[in-house]
Amino acid sequence: MKHSLFAFALTALISALPLLSNAQTAPEWAGTWVLIADAGNALDAEVTFDTTEAGRLSGQGPCNRWFATQTGKWPDLTLGPIGSTRMACPSMGAEAQFFDTLAAVTHAELAEGGVLRLTTPDGRSLSFTRAP
Repeated sequence: MKHSLFAFALTALISALPLLSNAQTAPEWAGTWVLIADAGNALDAEVTFDTTEAGRLSGQGPCNRWFATQTGKWPDLTLGPIGSTRMACPSMGAEAQFFDTLAAVTHAELAEGGVLRLTTPDGRSLSFTRAP
């Protein structure tokens, strides 16, 4: 009985974490986005940024799937540590730079033409367009 009550309480707490983070994704931000500009770097793979789940961000890097928690309210962002799968590919350098920039992002804006622009305090940016 004690174990089932503990398991129930733990499951309820884990389910509530996105609500506790206060990270709601408004409809204009929600969706899957495709990278169109990475601070001037050319990428030969489709890189994505998914905001469909409140409190959680995820996507595809140049080589690996990635995920992170998100706190704060849009347009201000704070990403938790970025986790990813660990597959090697020829674009590992570009992926490391993408993850470095993504980890430093603190602000998002919906720019002209429906572009989602993520920026860091030091001026780096990632620009995405909504996935078809």
